[in-house]
Amino acid sequence: MAFLDSDDLWYPHKLAVQVAALEAHPGVPFFYCKLDYARTDELGHEIPAERGWDSVLIPLIFQGQPNASVPAVLLRKDVFVKEGGFNPSLRIGVSWELFVRIAHKYPIHYIPQSLAKQRLHSGQVTRDLRGKTENYHRFHACLYKMWSDDPAKQAILLRDTARLYADLGRQFLGSGDYFDAQRCFRWSLSYRPLSWKNWRRLGISYLPGLREWYGRRKATPEAH
Repeated sequence: MAFLDSDDLWYPHKLAVQVAALEAHPGVPFFYCKLDYARTDELGHEIPAERGWDSVLIPLIFQGQPNASVPAVLLRKDVFVKEGGFNPSLRIGVSWELFVRIAHKYPIHYIPQSLAKQRLHSGQVTRDLRGKTENYHRFHACLYKMWSDDPAKQAILLRDTARLYADLGRQFLGSGDYFDAQRCFRWSLSYRPLSWKNWRRLGISYLPGLREWYGRRKATPEAH
C-alpha cells in the first residue's frame, strides 16, 4: 500500500525503488523514503519552516530514523489490516498515528533518497492549530501507554509535551485566541509547573492591555 494526498507528488521512480527494497527485505512491512518539501502560502510565497513539534521524539518513534510522512511510505497490506488500519477518532494526523503504531511493533526500512515531495500551504488541515491541540491529547496518551515499560522515554515525552503546548499557547496568544492560549499554557504548566515564562504568558492572556501588546509584537505568521 502506498499513499498520496492531492497536494503531494511522487517522483517517477519512487515506487520502483521502494518495491525493490520490499522484495529485498521480506521480513520488513514498513518502508519510507527521504522527502522533499515545498512550503508556500495561497499566493505562492514561501512559508518559513515550523519548529519541529516532535524533533526529540522522532528518533525514539522511528527507530533512530527521520519522520515518516504520508507520500514517503510503502506499507504491506497485511500489516495494515492486522493493525486495524486508520484510527477513525482522529481528524488530523490519521496516517501518522498509524505509522507510529507500526514502527513500535515492527522493523522499518528507511531509504535515504528523495523519492517524493510534500507540498505544504497555509490552508491545509495540518496547519489547524485547534485540531492539533485536540489531537495531541490522543497522541500523547498513545505514546505514554506505548512506552509504559520505558520510563526514560516517558520522561522525554512529558518534557516535549510541555514544550509543544507552550509553543501552541504562544501562537494562540499572538493571534488573539486567548481562551485557547490559556488552555495550552495551563496544560504546559501541568507538565512543567516551574516555568516562570509560561506563568507570565498565562497572566498576560488575562490582561487586555498586555495581551494586545503581546499580539502586536509576537503575532504568528498566520496572523499577518
